Amino acid sequence: MGCSRAAGCSFVDERLNKRLHKLVAQIGSAMGQSIPLVFQDWANTKAAYRFLSNDRSP
Repeated sequence: MGCSRAAGCSFVDERLNKRLHKLVAQIGSAMGQSIPLVFQDWANTKAAYRFLSNDRSP
């Protein structure tokens, strides 16, 4: 999932839009790393997995 693809995504819930852009920025800054290494702590890692498993996410 890259910035160009995420830029075309739009959710009804603005919180999901903000979270998507934050996730893309973080993943993009550490390309090739695992999700736990990108997000550095359990709370952020869990939040990323929760977002990605959400039925409303891309």
